[in-house]
Amino acid sequence: MRQQATADRDLEQALDRLATAVIIVTAGLRVVFMNRAAAHLVNRCSAVTVLNNRLVFSDAAFATRLKTLTRRDSGAAATRSIEGLRVIAAPLPPAAAERGLGDAGADALLFLAGPDTPRAPDSRLLRDLYGLSVAECRLAQELIGGASLDQVRERFRLSRNTVKTQLKSVFRKTGARSQGDLMRLFLSGPEADLFVAGRSPAPDSIE
Repeated sequence: MRQQATADRDLEQALDRLATAVIIVTAGLRVVFMNRAAAHLVNRCSAVTVLNNRLVFSDAAFATRLKTLTRRDSGAAATRSIEGLRVIAAPLPPAAAERGLGDAGADALLFLAGPDTPRAPDSRLLRDLYGLSVAECRLAQELIGGASLDQVRERFRLSRNTVKTQLKSVFRKTGARSQGDLMRLFLSGPEADLFVAGRSPAPDSIE
């Protein structure tokens, strides 16, 4: 019990140091934890507020869709936008959900981004840390930014097989298995501070 409380406290402190807005929620959009960046964004955003410890969106239909996306069995991460606010819902794997924040019943991570939020890490950083090719960097950046595979394919005029091949390579090199995994990776891996602050790696860190 004490170990779990310590782990929860460490997680909250780590999330609070991030510049990316992160909210841990249940499938009913009850707030389990909200980091400082998220609190700041919510306070100045008209599309969402917190009432009785639950997220309330200006569009009820949007909230209903988001509740479906935050269920643990909903599958891969998905992005929705409302009034300039991008929300990426990444369901937690069952094991992680059961361990996370004690008995709070966490089901998903929500990543919130306003119009000025950096959409993706610098491509040089991706190449340096994971050995991604130029095409793989582009795909990773688009997915982390919330694009779907079909959107990437249409935007860059790629075949479905090409996109699938690139995606498999990105997952293999980063160790991720889904778009949600990529988001979690970039918020907890060695590149997190650079990503969330919207900075590029220092010149002397590039080979």
